[in-house]
Amino acid sequence: MAAGGAEFVEGWLVAQVLGEGAYGEVRLLVHARSGAAVALKVARPGEAAGEPAREAALHRALRHPHVLRCLGERTHQGLHYLFLEYAPGGELFDRIEPDVGMREEDARRYWRQLLSGLGYLHGRGVAHRDIKPENLLLDNRDQLKISDFGMATLFRHGARERLLSRVCGTAPYAAPEVLTAARRPYRAPPADLWAAALVLLAMLAGEAAARAWRSQPTAADAADPTDPSDLSAADMDALISYSQPAHADDLLLASPADGAAALSLGRRMTRVWLRAGAAAALDALAAAGRERGYTCRRLHARLLALECGAELRMRAAALRCGDALTLLEFRRSRGCGLEFKRRFVELRDALRPLHAPEPPPADA
Repeated sequence: MAAGGAEFVEGWLVAQVLGEGAYGEVRLLVHARSGAAVALKVARPGEAAGEPAREAALHRALRHPHVLRCLGERTHQGLHYLFLEYAPGGELFDRIEPDVGMREEDARRYWRQLLSGLGYLHGRGVAHRDIKPENLLLDNRDQLKISDFGMATLFRHGARERLLSRVCGTAPYAAPEVLTAARRPYRAPPADLWAAALVLLAMLAGEAAARAWRSQPTAADAADPTDPSDLSAADMDALISYSQPAHADDLLLASPADGAAALSLGRRMTRVWLRAGAAAALDALAAAGRERGYTCRRLHARLLALECGAELRMRAAALRCGDALTLLEFRRSRGCGLEFKRRFVELRDALRPLHAPEPPPADA
């Protein structure tokens, strides 16, 4: 992968990491001349053969105001890259305060936009299968965009619908029947709507719900008028067209016209400014983590990994801003997003003696 500031596609520079997960990472690409920006998703080696290409083929066919656009793809040195619309507002996840949520009017607006995007996907026969706040992005007009189609699949073509049997998604937002899908396949749309309802709960209450119901009737409750066995997963794969990648110049078409606006990154709630150098800031964080029983490891001079028990892992990157001012940015590597935020708040409060005010923008 190109290093920060290095040229990846002719004229495009890799600026920074926007996010990372179990299957890869997303980086920001900036056009050297225009300042336009796109997101670059890289799939790591080891994924099932054909999965990234399948994701790209499905995603590129989608066009909706509340679905993030896929602009193109390429394979390079064994890695698969997806070029995506850049959403400078960051993740919806960053707008949710643990155990608090957000204002009701904001939650209502975002949820209506989520339902609009899901209605479009289901109308096209596409199940997302991993709806959660981390996969819902915000553009420069604060409009919600459904992203990350790595687990998406086709469940319907015309009037023919199939049941799904793959266990996938994120456990806190997965419908109960998704977790037992290998034994009893399920219908796709109600499972996505279940996840959307839990996103609404997280926005309103700042927490996820315990499971007590199912998102759809069992076979004993109701019979589906269509025969899902008519359409197999292989049938759905045959319906996907694998077109050629877009040219690099085509990436400009969906980029913001204002290059400066494109680079105004969303303000993450999981960051803290400290009055200390980068090394001292990470040392203080490691000490605070160890006091709480966390395992802390330096991955390199400016990156600390923290294991907060068996279920939660996070990383903190130190960005030096002058001789005695450092920005610590925390990102979850594994585990529940809201629990990650709770642990972040604890660590942030433990570092309070070093807190510094956020510096004003350069153009202020």
